[in-house]
Amino acid sequence: MSDPAEKLMIKLLTIARETLVENQKLVDKIVPKTEVTKKEYLAILLEEAKQHFWIKASFAVPPHTSHTPEELEKEIKEFVVKKLERDKRLFSDNRKRKPTTP
Repeated sequence: MSDPAEKLMIKLLTIARETLVENQKLVDKIVPKTEVTKKEYLAILLEEAKQHFWIKASFAVPPHTSHTPEELEKEIKEFVVKKLERDKRLFSDNRKRKPTTP
């Protein structure tokens, strides 16, 4: 049996994956403008979420309760959408690029 923080982290990553599926159209717009495959892109975003939420998940289960699991579930959805919006801006065709000077 795994510890409660691991169980919560698995649940959070499942929510993150579901959020990515819900935003499939945005993912499909971003991926062709990157140098990675769709599978790699999704793995990168899930790894970002894992790194960001691991400590929070550890403090959302007894004996520590600095966060509630419900707060983290809502927060991870917002986190994933925020990262997608970031990538949409970064990889947009309309992005203004500064001219490079030697």
